[in-house]
Amino acid sequence: MNGMLIVFLLLNLLSGIFVYLGYLIAFRNRRDLISGYREGEYKEPEKFGKLMGISLFFSAVINLAISIALVMHFEQSDLFARYGALIVAPPLIAALYGNIKYRH
Repeated sequence: MNGMLIVFLLLNLLSGIFVYLGYLIAFRNRRDLISGYREGEYKEPEKFGKLMGISLFFSAVINLAISIALVMHFEQSDLFARYGALIVAPPLIAALYGNIKYRH
């Protein structure tokens, strides 16, 4: 039971970080927070940054939904393991899409 509480708290902490980073990247143009980002490599860096920031918002929403599901089904500890990839998928897909579409 303590393990589930730790997972729940870590999921909510991760959601908060994703929301904050998504806000900074998408709306405050802090594209320097994206790992490996170089301004000259993208033909439309503003659109790439907005895409990455919004994908982090979407990832945070999925993360919060999974943490709510964990609370509702507290005894099923494998729920996070099955759906954990949904947390990571939106930013990765957005990075691949953005690199293909917006890179020179």
